[in-house]
Formats: sequence, C-alpha cells, structure tokens
Amino acid sequence: MTSPAGSSASTAVATPRPTLTLADAVGIIVGIIIGAGIFKTPALIAGNVDSTAMLVLAWIIGGVISLIGALCYAELASTYPDAGGDYHFLTRAFGQRLSFLFAWGRLTVIQTGSIALLAFVFGDYVSEVLPLGPFSTAVYAALVVAGLTALHVAGRPRTAFAQNLLTAVEILGVLLVAFVGLFGPGAAPATATGASNPAGFGLVMVFVLLTYGGWNEASYVSAEVRHPGRNMVRALVLSILVVTVLYVVVNVALVRGLGLAGLAASKAPAADLLEKMTGRATAVVVILIVLGALTRRGFETMVSYTAPIFWTFILLAGIALFILRRREPTRPRPFQVPFYPVTPIIFCVTCVYLLYASLAYTGFGALLGVAVVGAGAIVLVLTSRAS
Repeated sequence: MTSPAGSSASTAVATPRPTLTLADAVGIIVGIIIGAGIFKTPALIAGNVDSTAMLVLAWIIGGVISLIGALCYAELASTYPDAGGDYHFLTRAFGQRLSFLFAWGRLTVIQTGSIALLAFVFGDYVSEVLPLGPFSTAVYAALVVAGLTALHVAGRPRTAFAQNLLTAVEILGVLLVAFVGLFGPGAAPATATGASNPAGFGLVMVFVLLTYGGWNEASYVSAEVRHPGRNMVRALVLSILVVTVLYVVVNVALVRGLGLAGLAASKAPAADLLEKMTGRATAVVVILIVLGALTRRGFETMVSYTAPIFWTFILLAGIALFILRRREPTRPRPFQVPFYPVTPIIFCVTCVYLLYASLAYTGFGALLGVAVVGAGAIVLVLTSRAS
C-alpha cells in the first residue's frame, strides 16, 4: 500500500509547475497560432472577396473576434488554471460526458485530422524532389509522423528546441514574405478578382479564423504560467495583437506583389511571391512550399472536416463561462471579462454564426467530422451502460 507521503510526492511530480514567464507564454501562443495556414488561406480568401479593402477588413475582424474569445478564455484560464484546458472548463460546467465528447472530437477530428493532412502534404512535396515509388507520399508521411513522435518521446529539451526552431522559421518566413512583398520590385496592381462567391463572407471568416486558430490552446499552459491571474490575459492579448499585425501586413504584401486576382489564383502564395521577386533559385521558396503550399482541395477538406467540431466546442466553452459565473459566484476571479455579459454574448453569437457557416459552406467533410463525433456519443452510451 502506498503511503500518504508517497501519494503526495507522486501528486507533486504530476502537477505542472508555474515556471513560464509572460515572455515565455507570449512566445508559445504566437508559435501555436502562426502556422502553415497563413501561407495558404490568403489565396482562398482573395478568391471570395472583391477588393483589397474587404480582404484586409476580414483579417482585422478575425483579430478582433479572436481577441474577444481570448478575453473569455483568460477569465476561465486564470480562474481555473489547469493543464486540461478546455476539457477542465467543460467538465466543471457540463460534466464528464460532454467533456468526453470533446476529448473524442479532439483526438479523432481536430488534432488527428490536421496531423494526417499535413503529413501527407509533406509527403507530396518531398516526393516531388525524391520519389520513392507508387507509395512515396504515404512513406514520407509515416516517416515524418514517426520522427516527430520519437522527438517528443526523447524528452522535453529536444522537443522544446524543435518547437522553438520551427516557430522561428515560420515567423521569419512570414516576415520575409512581408518584406519582399512590400519593398520588392515589380509589384503587381491590386486588381479585383472579377468573381463573386455565393458562400460570401461566412466562408471567408471560416478561413480567416482557422488561420487565427490556436489562441484557445493557451489555456493548456495556464497551470504553468507564473501569476496566471495577471499574466494569462496579458499573454493572450499581446499575442493576438502581434499576430493580427503580422497577418494584415502579410496580406497587404501578397496583394501588392501578386495582385488580388493573382493571389486568388495562387496555390502557394508565399512561394509564388518570392519566386516572382527573387527567382526560382532561392532556397527560401522550397522551405515555404514545404511549410505552407497546401493543395487547395486538401486544405479545404481539412477545414470542412475540423471546423464544425472546433466551433461547437469553442461555443460550449463560451457558454461555460456563464454557467460557472452563476454556479460559483464567490470564487476569486483574478481577471474578469470586461463589459460582461455583452462581451461573451458577442463571442457566443459569433461562434454560432461560424458553426453555421462551416456546415453550410463546406460539404461532405463537415458531415464526416460530425459523424465521427457522433460515433463518440455511441461509445459513451455503450460504456455508460456497461458500467
């Protein structure tokens, strides 16, 4: 039998320690948000707007919505700091059955689907350089997943180094695209696409907010941040402001370099811009292709598969804020959402709209994602009866 002292020691080891500074938290959140999406979604968005002003407005609105959501999460994360993040909030507000569905959806749809898609994209592009036969893409995809898994198993120092390196490459890539597009020679005029898409602004915002996605992941590090009551909100706000500025500047640079119609027609906007400005020989083009030049169909499939599930659980996290405020009115809240309840209401309404847009404008992939989570509900019912 384990002694009480042993139990305490085990618990102490398993509990995350608050070691992250404000700067650490900002770096982690920015690194989570900025990903391959920014090298692809500008083209998809440009194909659904009729002016540069509308393109820029969409990215600004996306930053504002993300900031509002971050403020809601800041209250939850600072009041209930826990390594479980969304799972912890949803469990406290709705119970373990719904949080089980969240965990199921995150495992089978949100995270797993994204990893598989990006692995196959990596395999596609590496196969163009060094093909390995008819199953080349699958082989490379399996290798990159296995390699990254081994890196994580190897230990935190190596994982942290790889994370920092990849984050630095992504941010440097974004800054390089912005610099070349804004100051490079031979910029194209920002002509309109000349086409309108019936999906309209709803689909545009689905793509925009997919690219901003990741700020909610900050809740998972809330238990490791020093003084979370003060630093979590600062980290979230600073991170989203930085990312919003970067995204707006990059899109302006892409439009200046390729033109709105040219951007809409591009499958690899960042690579096309650098190729146009610097020529095919640059190695940076190859890096950006691997990082962000996703096939249009594959990227849209990922969006349609993950977006409805993502926005469903983000909406429930927003609702959890109201439930927990009412259920635990005396609990200390180091940070409170400004202009409550207006701010979280705006956030929840936005989530409902984006959930509708992701279902209405995406197609089969959305239905498949919903079906997978539905299978999780069946598993939950069966296991509940068995117990």
